[in-house]
Order: sequence, then C-alpha cells, then structure tokens
Amino acid sequence: MRTYEPKPEVCDDVDNDCNGEPDDGHPMQMGDPPPKYAAELNDASYPMHLLPGESGPAWAAFLNRGTVTWKRNELWLTTLSAIKGKGSPLYDEENWPAWDVAATLDHDVPPGQTAHFQWLVRMPDDATDSVTETFALTIPPDSRVRCPVSDVTLIVRAGASTVADAPADTASSNSQSAGSCSASSNRSSGSWLALAGLAFACAVRRRQR
Repeated sequence: MRTYEPKPEVCDDVDNDCNGEPDDGHPMQMGDPPPKYAAELNDASYPMHLLPGESGPAWAAFLNRGTVTWKRNELWLTTLSAIKGKGSPLYDEENWPAWDVAATLDHDVPPGQTAHFQWLVRMPDDATDSVTETFALTIPPDSRVRCPVSDVTLIVRAGASTVADAPADTASSNSQSAGSCSASSNRSSGSWLALAGLAFACAVRRRQR
C-alpha cells in the first residue's frame, strides 16, 4: 500500500512523482517552501557564428530563486558534455578554469538577486557545421541546480556571419539573444555587460594576434 501518491514535479527538492529523482524535468512551478538551490535564467548572449579556431564571449544571468545565498566560487557553470564525462566541443583551454568548468561565481548572490557568469567559447579547429552545448549551474563537485531554468544552450555556427543572418537561435524561452554581435536583449542587465563585452573583445583580439 502506498503512503504517498505520485504527483507532478514541482521545484521543491522533493521527488514528487516518485521516480527516484527530485526536481527532474526542470519543473517551472516553485514549491512552498522552494529548494535551497533554484535558478532561473534571466538573460544570456553568445556569438552566433565563429570561424574554426576562433573564440568569442558568452554570458548568462541567473536569478537566485532558492533559499540560500550562493557563495563566491561555490557555484560553477559546467557543461552537459562534462556531466556525461566528455569534453565540451566549445572548450576554450586557455580561458576556462578547468576542462569541465566554463566559469565560477565571482560574487555572493543572496536569494532574489542575480548572478552573472562570463566565459569564452572556442569553435573547434575542424568545425564545418553548427556546434551545440548546454551550460548548466552545478554545486561542486557534481550536484546540478535542477530548476526552474538552470541552464542555457548555445548553438554556434562555424563560419563568418553575414548581414543577412538573423538572430533566430535562442537558448531558451526566456528573454535571450543569440545574435552575431552578442547583444543583450535585456537592458536592465546594467552597464556591467558593456564593460564585460569590451573586456572579452580585447581578450579575443589579443588571442587572435
């Protein structure tokens, strides 16, 4: 006899549907109380095109919807490839902290505040088509933040951008841009994005020299 009837998953760190995995499937409905760790993608941007061997800047902003403060260096942005034990096709060896970590949180983020991650992605030298990778928030060493929207998927085409190209590829249903200029679609992200973009551009130019 069951003591608990399965229910649709909600974001509460509980295995509501009794399948052995809590908060699976990125449930959008928040529980009461919510889990300790919950994140919602607010905005993100990345290069729509890169030449083989070229690096470009990416960034993502996640709202802390959990109940605990995210501590500096205690939240990582890893890749779905790394979670599966493989290297990322967009791995930038010269700029990532580790083969499986694209970026780490560089400031404390209390509940209700937004965390900003910046990193570089590199197109493989032999790329001839689109390259796709999902970047996910992880609590070291290997616990994923599961809901409601705790990851961002990048689709980068190999080759130079053209004037006719439109930013059609988006990483999620949230407000997000994926244009060849990596422009933010959320003006509220603040002037830090402009400064970050300049810093990344300088880094890329130095690398290409």
